[in-house]
Amino acid sequence: MNQVSAMKINVKNMLGEKLGEKLGDDWVKVGWKNINIGEIIDFVGGGTPDKKKSEYWNGNIKWASVKDVKNKYLHETQDRITELGLKNSSSQLAREGELILVTRISPGKCVIAKDDIAINQDLKIVRLKSDVSTNFLYYFFTATENEFIKRSSGTTVKGIRLEEIRNVKLNLPPLPEQRAIVSKIELLFSELDNGIANLKLAQEQLKVYRQAVLKKAFEGELTKEWRKSNENQDINKFIYEIDEKRADYFLQKGKKVKKVKPVSEEEISEQSPLPLNWKHVRLNDLSFLITDGKHGDCKNQDASGYFFISAKDIFDGKINYKNARQITKDDFEEVHKRTDLQPEDVLVTNAGTIGRIAIATANDKTSKTTFQKSVAIIKKPNLLVDSKYLAYHLENDVERIKMVSKGTAQKNLLLGTMSELIISICPFKEQKQVVTEIETRLSVCDKVEQDIAENLEKAEALRQSILKKAFEGKLLSERELEEVRLAEDWEPAEVLLKRVKAERAESGKR
Repeated sequence: MNQVSAMKINVKNMLGEKLGEKLGDDWVKVGWKNINIGEIIDFVGGGTPDKKKSEYWNGNIKWASVKDVKNKYLHETQDRITELGLKNSSSQLAREGELILVTRISPGKCVIAKDDIAINQDLKIVRLKSDVSTNFLYYFFTATENEFIKRSSGTTVKGIRLEEIRNVKLNLPPLPEQRAIVSKIELLFSELDNGIANLKLAQEQLKVYRQAVLKKAFEGELTKEWRKSNENQDINKFIYEIDEKRADYFLQKGKKVKKVKPVSEEEISEQSPLPLNWKHVRLNDLSFLITDGKHGDCKNQDASGYFFISAKDIFDGKINYKNARQITKDDFEEVHKRTDLQPEDVLVTNAGTIGRIAIATANDKTSKTTFQKSVAIIKKPNLLVDSKYLAYHLENDVERIKMVSKGTAQKNLLLGTMSELIISICPFKEQKQVVTEIETRLSVCDKVEQDIAENLEKAEALRQSILKKAFEGKLLSERELEEVRLAEDWEPAEVLLKRVKAERAESGKR
């Protein structure tokens, strides 16, 4: 607990004190000029060599597409082309140090080439005119990515026209101030990234702590002291009671009791040792029924009040109805015969993202909820097997559950495999105490996790705030501004723009 408590205290400091300070006052923006970005840049498009011609591919020339645009710098690409492929296509080479902008699929993302790199048709090389910092423009595009998305069009694939990009507004400062702004952004981002790294490390430590708590819980370690001062039911009598309840359940259903092979001595030897009065059993032997939802589809009917839940709706330990499908009453009644959801039933996602767990609660939606086949339902004698105990046990076993899941592209946890999962069980009274011991520890863990998540959100907001202030001329302090205005190459942006126009006019005469 001391480790988690200390982590909780330190979370607030993980972003660093400097990042909490005011990022500068609204100084007069001397020498700045508000322009359309098209006044200082030109675009060069790309293309894709014919993929049917093997002689165009797997050469020595790096060839970038949207999937390669991830970080600030682009060193390597997933694909390469030959000189012949470059020559016989509309692909163009970005020179080392040039900016590459995405205009389609993920419009607004950008990267700086760290080598000569050819590009495809979804990217554009940004050719800067005169004295404009590539790094300054990189951070500007990063800051305005949402603006690019807003200006994009398309249904399945978003794209932005070059004319739209050229009309994006930019507050352009003198070159020395561009360099100083970039340096300040990178200093603050470095501190911010260090804070984020600390937060993510703390997240990983909490995951390890959580798993350690669950592991000890189902080895009987957390209730070791409790057992010394509390009487407990004999485990064999307890198992006999469960067997009796299961027999009654199947008798009422007019079916034979479902049995699976007993846990073997070899399997027990592979498990962690248990204290006296605990036992290894199959999940099947604690359950009335382990089933899943409909192996097929149902007809949608908005606002019908009958819910058709899939794996995507199971998260944070509960059924989330916000985006759940609603279906016709007739389809619901047909599927409900199979699942018949009741409060305290334990749910496990068994396809796609395997091992998310929830417990059905007593509310007005439960009796109107059924499932697709991607969710398994475990029904059990609730007065003998505690739902939280079982849910935490399954959470502890998630990695093992994933390992035994079948399938290649899409994993599936078969019901038979689930039935044979080995559970360490103790009498009901101790199950309740195990849950109490788990939740006492994890409540602190959950609070720290929440603090970390909130601080990560704040960190991203702070990153956007830094960029916003940078391009509003509010990032540098008065002292920093005084220093850059003494630089030998300081000149108003207006002068820079005149030089760009002159260069373009001269280029047009050639």
